[in-house]
Amino acid sequence: MRARHLAATSHPSAVYRMPGRAGAPPRIPPPSARLLASPLRTSVLLVAALVTPAVVFDVLVAPQWLAGSPERRFIPELDVVQNAIAALAASSLVLVLVLVAKRVAPSWGGLRIRTRILYVVGVLACQLVVVAGAETALLLARGGIRLFEPTLQRTETAADGRRAYVYRGGLGCSSVVYVAPRYSLTMTRVLDLEGTGCSGAPPHVRWKDDGGIELVDGAGAPVRSHPFPLFNWGGGC
Repeated sequence: MRARHLAATSHPSAVYRMPGRAGAPPRIPPPSARLLASPLRTSVLLVAALVTPAVVFDVLVAPQWLAGSPERRFIPELDVVQNAIAALAASSLVLVLVLVAKRVAPSWGGLRIRTRILYVVGVLACQLVVVAGAETALLLARGGIRLFEPTLQRTETAADGRRAYVYRGGLGCSSVVYVAPRYSLTMTRVLDLEGTGCSGAPPHVRWKDDGGIELVDGAGAPVRSHPFPLFNWGGGC
């Protein structure tokens, strides 16, 4: 009986009938290339949908020479909209990571840990390049970088619908006033007073009967320009 039992258990197929033995787990396939590219594709399309209309608008409505001119520029409301577009384009860096976590991560069990890290870093780097290119295009379409510019302090509207934008600060602490007609997307510089100071309450706009403007302080006195002596080459003490 013992010999018969040993013969039966030594049969080649006997190992498959032993209780408690499990086969090798099936190999998990890696995600498809289409799935891996899905987060980046969606984020790139979002950036293109946000930035392309703004760049086309800037080029057609107000070319670079207009946006970069010190005499004419976009109204501040339009700048706020384009700043929001730039911020949304930059937020796509977060979006691409969220899409990777929701779309790719549940299916990347077939990838090694190192491969997963390289994939995430690569997707993020590609999206960073896209965002940088889009932001640069939008910046150039708006007229480039403006350094040492005054900041908007006050907005006032005339009876005829014109809007005056009072800027203060910048290099020399000047006061600059731009005026835009009603419904206009651009404004024109009409007043520039040097050395008016960077602190204190910003001046008000007084609309003249002849259509001109002047700046007045809180007491109603006109604000005068005070050029720096360094730039006063006209002689005198």
